Amino acid sequence: MRIAVIGLVIVILSAGSSHAAGRSMTLSSTPTEVTAGSSVHLECTATGDWQRSLRSAQISIENSSGIRQVAGEVMEINGYVASYDYAVANDASVGNWTYSCEIRDRRARVTGSGTFVVAKSPTGTPPADFPPDVALVDGPIPAHNTITTYEGAVTCIRCHAKEATEMLNSLHAQWKAPTPELTNTKGEELGKAAGGINTFCTY
Repeated sequence: MRIAVIGLVIVILSAGSSHAAGRSMTLSSTPTEVTAGSSVHLECTATGDWQRSLRSAQISIENSSGIRQVAGEVMEINGYVASYDYAVANDASVGNWTYSCEIRDRRARVTGSGTFVVAKSPTGTPPADFPPDVALVDGPIPAHNTITTYEGAVTCIRCHAKEATEMLNSLHAQWKAPTPELTNTKGEELGKAAGGINTFCTY
C-alpha cells in the first residue's frame, strides 16, 4: 500500500510540471532607455500554450549595481498581459537595469527576465552653441535632447552612420530597372536608387 501511494505522488508531480512545457513569456519595456526622474512601462506577456488568462503576476527590479529596488510587487493583469509602471528616481544609478517577472495561471508558473537602460537626466545646462531662445528637451533619449535644428538626413547620420549605411545599401534602397511599360516615361531606368527620394531619415 505504501509503494502505491508514493507512486501516485510521483505521477501528480510529473503531470503538474508538464503543464508549463509549452508556455513562455515575452518581456518589453517602454521606452527601452529611460532618463532618471521619469517612468518606464514594463510588460510581461504570456505566449505559447496558455489555456486560461493569468491569475497572478509579480515583478522584481534591480538597478545597474545589482541592488534590488522592487521585490515581488503585484503587477496589473489584463488577460495574458501583466504590466507595471516604475518611476525611476532622480538620483538613480545609470546603466543596464534588470527586471524579472513571474506569471501564473491555475496550472503553471513561468518566470523570465529582461533589461532596460537608465540614462542621466538632462542637467539643464545647454551646450555653448545652444540658441538662447530654445528650451532644452526632456525626452527619453538623452542624445536627442540637445538637437536644436533639423538639417535632413545629415542630422541623423552624425550619430547613426552605421544604420544609414545599412539602409542605403539594402536591396530596398538600391532597386532600379527599365520602365518600358510605365506611362509618361521613355523606358529609362527608374527606382529608389535612380531619381527617387530616398535619403536616410527623411521620407
